Amino acid sequence: MQFQNRLKKEITEGAVKALLIDAGYRVRHTGIERIYPEIEFLSLDEYKSLNLNIEKRLAPDLIVSDKANHFEQIVEVKYRADWSKKFVISLRRQVETTSGCIVVTFWGNAPPHPSYDLLASRFLRCFHVRMQEGGIQIQLLDLESKSWKWFSVESFSEGDFLATWWQTMRLTQAFPLLENKKNSSTLLDTITALSGLLSI
Repeated sequence: MQFQNRLKKEITEGAVKALLIDAGYRVRHTGIERIYPEIEFLSLDEYKSLNLNIEKRLAPDLIVSDKANHFEQIVEVKYRADWSKKFVISLRRQVETTSGCIVVTFWGNAPPHPSYDLLASRFLRCFHVRMQEGGIQIQLLDLESKSWKWFSVESFSEGDFLATWWQTMRLTQAFPLLENKKNSSTLLDTITALSGLLSI
């Protein structure tokens, strides 16, 4: 992984972790980089020579639970310069090994939106993904019924998929304890910190 991409991933993951812990969640790292920190210093050929099994190689970044362990969610954290169908399809192998997960995504170049322009929800959102009938599906807000429904990612054109960013979840919808923080500066502070990555 190139240094710039590694830096963006580490900062984004750390910011999301801090945000969730501040809200009252327990957060455990499960990504392979945390289990085997030495792999960060290996070349691609050296990494491949380790012959790590696929479950370890594709382990999600975090497991998030409440303090009573009544809620547990497998979480993958991504920093994106764009939002695309290709990006979601690229998650396929990870989704296959986890039976589905929630992907928290920071889209640094998210366009303005009348409802979210000055809010953290413009840049930092999340979505559930799963495998169904051999294809990857994403859970989105259905604009007609105003309810959450599963959609085949392949059913969208790349152009149409762009608009689905606004049909994904706000973090407060996926992680209800964040509701207690929505009127504080915590979410906006997180966005401000992550926005600095745009120039890297």
